[in-house]
Amino acid sequence: MLAAFAVGLGLALLASLGGSEPTPEREPAPAADADRATSAERPARAGAARRREREPIASPRAEPQPEHEHVEEGPSGPPPASTEERAAAAAVRAYVRALAARDARALCAAFAPGALAEARFPRERGSCERTLAASLGYRDPRGLPVWRTSRLAGAISARVDGERARVVATVLTRYANDREPSVEDDIIYLERRAGSWRLSRPSATFYRAIGVAELPPSALAPPD
Repeated sequence: MLAAFAVGLGLALLASLGGSEPTPEREPAPAADADRATSAERPARAGAARRREREPIASPRAEPQPEHEHVEEGPSGPPPASTEERAAAAAVRAYVRALAARDARALCAAFAPGALAEARFPRERGSCERTLAASLGYRDPRGLPVWRTSRLAGAISARVDGERARVVATVLTRYANDREPSVEDDIIYLERRAGSWRLSRPSATFYRAIGVAELPPSALAPPD
């Protein structure tokens, strides 16, 4: 028994001297926690991105444009305003309509007496009406453009000075075999005769209609 007791005591002493190693404390796993936090934030971030995509992008505001007090209309000034200006413009419209319709009688009546004396017609037929009827749309053997029709393109201005008037009208003219029309501002001079406005000389559109390629200086110069 003494031997057994000695053995037990020895084992007890060894246990008290050596002991068991303490269990180390575990550090928290920051990486795993960070992963969990990141995975939890991802849906919220994705939702915020989708909301930003759906939000309309604000467009910059247009700067206000300065307002002009007065803008002139027509090819060379304001449109007809007074009664006489409107009457002169109406006479020009009737003149261009007569050309387009090849109405020789109305066309002769649109001119003041003696206004066509200086015009050189390709076909002279004695009277004004017969000469105009034969000359409108004349086909020059030199191959010059052959007039088909003319009409006003919309813009028109008028200026009256006593018994005379100056009207500028944008005229669109078509020629045979040409797909694109010709557009020019025609200057028409008028004079008042017996209370009505009549052309005091042929204009550029008139010369185009009778096949005259080179306009005489009188077509553009104001009357004396």
